[in-house]
Amino acid sequence: MKGASGRGRNFVVENRELIQEIQSILGEEIKEIRKLQEQTNNEVKEIKKIMVVNKLSQLVDNYDKIAKIKQKKLEKDIKVKPKKEIEAKRGGVYLIRFDPLKKGKFKRVVKDTEIKDPHPAVVISNDIQNRKSSRITVVPPTHTLKPFYESWEVYSNFNQQRGKIMCDQVKNIDKKRIIKYVGTLDPKTMKEAERKILEGLELIKAISSEQLLMELARRIKNKEID
Repeated sequence: MKGASGRGRNFVVENRELIQEIQSILGEEIKEIRKLQEQTNNEVKEIKKIMVVNKLSQLVDNYDKIAKIKQKKLEKDIKVKPKKEIEAKRGGVYLIRFDPLKKGKFKRVVKDTEIKDPHPAVVISNDIQNRKSSRITVVPPTHTLKPFYESWEVYSNFNQQRGKIMCDQVKNIDKKRIIKYVGTLDPKTMKEAERKILEGLELIKAISSEQLLMELARRIKNKEID
């Protein structure tokens, strides 16, 4: 063993320069390998970045395409299916959205005995106004019978449901507030409601003698005299 160990030391001593040269060459090769690894890692990172950018660009393009398709479909639906305005007629009962419009949305803002949203109402404006104006005049009915104020309220039996017309709550509203048509008030109750409104607003005092005579003549002609 001592002999082998000695021969090994002799070999190292005798070939020191050769061993150093080999170590130097190996060191340079290792450095080159590390440089290549680092370069490769950088190239891989750049490739990944490019792939991510391309993927994001593709996603943006797809989103734009989908958005354009949805926009075209929406425009088509709007053209094909325009919202039809409900025609209001005198004596008709309609479900109305009474609450005020704020920033594009209807807000529930009511006070005490005011009508809450939504609620039916009887159209009392004349049909010329109902056709040509953007607004109509209405009074609301209710199923609450008590208390009953004879001076400005009228009993009703709309759609076989007992109730009353609140003639003191005359309102002018935009026709866009109409939700749907629900029926027609019977002529007798309509006439009674008109009388209460006329008396409540004291409009009868503003009617001229000529107008009274013309109305009387009309009633006689149509056999409407009570």
